[in-house]
Amino acid sequence: MSTLQALGQLDWRAPLWLLLALQPWTVWALVRWRRRALHRYAEPHLRPWALQRPGGAGAARFALNALAWLLLAAALAGPRVPAPAERAGEGPRSDVALMVVLDVSPSMYAEDVAPRRLQRARLEVENLLERLRGERVGLVAVAGEALLLAPPTADHGALRHYLARAPQVLADVPGTNLAAALRLAREALAHAGGVGAVVLITDGDADALSGGRGEAALAEAAGLGAADVPLFVLGVGTADGAPVPTAEGYLLYGGETVISRMDEARLRALAQTAGGRYATAGRFGQDWRALYDGGAARLPSAAQAASGAHHWRELFPWLLVPALVMLALSWLRWSWPVRAAAPAAALALALALALQPAPVWADDAAERQAHALYESGNYPLALMHYARLGGYAARMGEGASAYRLRDYEHAAAAFARAWLEAPDETRRAEALFNLGNAQFRAGAFHRAEEAYRDALRYPSPHRERIAANLELARAQAQALDPAEEGVAGRRSRFATEDVARMDPDEDPEFPEDEAPREAATAEDEREALGEAVARGELLPEADGARGGAQRRLAVDREYAAALKKLDLVEDRDVRLLRSLRAREAPPQAADGGRPW
Repeated sequence: MSTLQALGQLDWRAPLWLLLALQPWTVWALVRWRRRALHRYAEPHLRPWALQRPGGAGAARFALNALAWLLLAAALAGPRVPAPAERAGEGPRSDVALMVVLDVSPSMYAEDVAPRRLQRARLEVENLLERLRGERVGLVAVAGEALLLAPPTADHGALRHYLARAPQVLADVPGTNLAAALRLAREALAHAGGVGAVVLITDGDADALSGGRGEAALAEAAGLGAADVPLFVLGVGTADGAPVPTAEGYLLYGGETVISRMDEARLRALAQTAGGRYATAGRFGQDWRALYDGGAARLPSAAQAASGAHHWRELFPWLLVPALVMLALSWLRWSWPVRAAAPAAALALALALALQPAPVWADDAAERQAHALYESGNYPLALMHYARLGGYAARMGEGASAYRLRDYEHAAAAFARAWLEAPDETRRAEALFNLGNAQFRAGAFHRAEEAYRDALRYPSPHRERIAANLELARAQAQALDPAEEGVAGRRSRFATEDVARMDPDEDPEFPEDEAPREAATAEDEREALGEAVARGELLPEADGARGGAQRRLAVDREYAAALKKLDLVEDRDVRLLRSLRAREAPPQAADGGRPW
């Protein structure tokens, strides 16, 4: 918006305050009326000696005083202009719906984007939800098939619930059918009504966008454009690509390791075909400034217009500060040099003060309360408090609290986000150090090794500890069968308790690494017993009161009980969603693509 356009939309909150600008002129008129009465006490030729006349200083003082009152009256009247869409904040935009299409295909597990593509995509969805201004959001997951997990809704809690389960629901259908996902998103928006847009978050694998599959996706993008539904695409990946991990190592095709590479040109073509925008996942938050703030947030909202709600940019600070400065200067006694330079100095000082941005202070009280809960050992409550705060320190606190609660997956996600939000390289190293520790504890030794290696790329006072943990993770990764990583790895007794202290006044400190424990603990023995039961092995004969009786375990009975327990703890949501996918999803032709 240009300056002339802004002045054309200028609005006054309380215009009657403008009458206050008449105050110095009213005083001047009263003084002149009083002087007429004084003139009767002296002859005209004696008045210069009998009456004191205001000189140049009085005229300059009056001009400065009159200008100060004019600015003060204008500030009190509340000048304002309509705020642009990106400055408006939250508003009643419930008639605007966004359908998020999340790629959960096997190629999204590649690790060319830290911590890996799928985890970064989920973090980006969380960031989008925090930026919303009242829009409803739905979710479509896509792999070899597309499944509507949630229609447009204002319940972000439910959306996060389905977001966490999306990878599991489509884990048994490899591939990437973007055409089916875009078609399903368009149908969901048509059913929801109102204004809508589609947000596609994918790695844009070159094989998934080539040949007939690419043409089908472009055709669906053209259909979105014809329906006035823009497509905003966020690419999560790199042109160099990375191998696709599997339980056995890396995905092979034709005897060669598959390298998944992002095709940015085709993703950009998809967005342009549907009248949207494209951005690559870079520094955390910058991508949504282009896609949401500059795109989806500008979609027209009939509900917002009908509500009569306006968002304004207040201009009174630009007038109030200069007015107070000029008013103070008008009361001073000046010598001639000061009298000449005062108006220019007052104007320069006023502009300098008015142009200073308003300081933004973090919620120190809430952060200190969360830290106090963490120090007292109340990790569940500390986790809740940190999760409500924003910024690098809050994410580190959230990760540390989850780590202490042994929720290592949550801790890894928080540390990964802290790495994305870190303000400098030293704090990036700290976040990656903790990320590696959380992944080590979760049994993901390969990913822990990668996190430690990345941490060593940044300056850190803890390089020796990071290097020691790197060697430890590398040894564990080499000793462990890839198929067992994440399961048997959780039984490791190696301690990497290097979780940062969340003291807002101090730099995080890291405890020393503990040495591996070689002696088996009672928990190890219980796990060994469970494995023996599953295999049906004989256990050593019991001593003492039992006298050697019942030397063989009832393998069938124990194994059946174990299976029953597994059935009870299985995620019923995933089972239900897979059943709904098989029963209610429309038939989708196989895209003939490769299984990633």
